[in-house]
Amino acid sequence: MNRTRIAFFLFFSVVILLSFLACDNQKKGRTGSNNGSDKEIIEILVEAENFSASHGDLAITTLDSGDTIVKTASGGWLAFDVEIPVAGRYMSQIKISSQGDDTSSCWIEDYYDNKDGRTYNITGNIPFSGTGPDEEWNTLTRDGSPLNSGLHKIKLHFDNGDLKIDWIKFTLLKEHRITPEFLVQNTSGDKWVLVWSDEFEGEGIPDTTKWLFDIGDWGWGNNERQYYTEDRPENARLENGNLVIEARKNDLGHEWTSARLTTRGKVSFVYGKIEFRAKVPPNRGTGLLAGRLGMPTWMRFPGHIAVRSIYWKVLDLKWMMLQAMARRTLLFIVGHTTSNLAINLPGSLM
Repeated sequence: MNRTRIAFFLFFSVVILLSFLACDNQKKGRTGSNNGSDKEIIEILVEAENFSASHGDLAITTLDSGDTIVKTASGGWLAFDVEIPVAGRYMSQIKISSQGDDTSSCWIEDYYDNKDGRTYNITGNIPFSGTGPDEEWNTLTRDGSPLNSGLHKIKLHFDNGDLKIDWIKFTLLKEHRITPEFLVQNTSGDKWVLVWSDEFEGEGIPDTTKWLFDIGDWGWGNNERQYYTEDRPENARLENGNLVIEARKNDLGHEWTSARLTTRGKVSFVYGKIEFRAKVPPNRGTGLLAGRLGMPTWMRFPGHIAVRSIYWKVLDLKWMMLQAMARRTLLFIVGHTTSNLAINLPGSLM
C-alpha cells in the first residue's frame, strides 16, 4: 500500500540557536483509578439534562432504559458549568445519536462568556451519521483539548435536529507542566551570547529534556486535520544531525498523523533572537508558517506573529530569525490544516 509521507527537515550549524543580548547586567466530577494501575484517572462526566441554559427546540426525556437524555428538534446549543480539577490535555467525548439520514455535526465551545469576542472551539467540528434505532449511539472522541483548572463555561453546539444527547465526558490525558526555567535577557548591548541550543545529534526521538510532545486531534483552533503523536519516531526523529518531522497520511486510523514539539514545561524565553533554518517539501498544499505565540493564555488560543509564511513553495536551507519580544516557548510542528501544512515557531500550549 502506498503511503503518503511529508517530511520537514531542520538543518543546523547550530540548528536552533537562541542568543540574547548580554549586558552588564459534577455527577459532573469523578475520579477513579486505572484497573489496578498506579496511574490515577481524572474523569469529569457532564449529564446532558444538567444544562444551565439552552437554545433551540429541545426536551428532557427518559428512555425505557431509565437513562435521562436531551432530545432536540432543531439545531442549537446546550450550556454547562464544568469544574475542571487539573489543568492539562483532555480527551473530550460526546455520547449522541441522530435519527435522521443526513450527516450532522457538533463541537464544544469553552469560555463562551469571554470578553475578548473570540470563539474557543476545543474539539473542532465533529461530523457523525445517523445511527438508526433509538438505542444505538455514537461516542464521538477528540484528544488533546486544553482545559485549565477551575470553572469552565462551555457550550455543546449541534447543527441539526432529531438528535439525542446523553452526556459529555472529559478525561485527563496529560497534566500541564509548569515551565521551571525562564531565560530573561536585557534588550540593550552589543554582544550576543548563546544561552540555549539543540543540535539534534544522535538517533531516535528528540531530546525530551528539551522538548515536550503535544498530543491529539482537537483541531488546535485552526481545524487542523492531523493527529499529533507522542514519542513516535515515525513522526518525529533525529536523523543525520537533523530533526525530521513527518506527516503521514492514512496512518493509525487517522487521516493524518504528525508531531508537535514545544519547549513548554522545559524552558521559556523573554527577549532575544532565535535562529534556525528549515526545508519543507515542494508539493502543492504544503507550507511553512513560522511565528511566535504567547504563554500567559496557554489554555486559550493566543495570537501569533508570523516570521515567514510560505505556501506551495520550498523554503530551502534559508535562515530565519525571530526577535522574541515577550515570554515564549519554542514550537515546531508539521500538520495539515484545511488548506495547507503549517509549521509554527515558537508557541504556547494551544
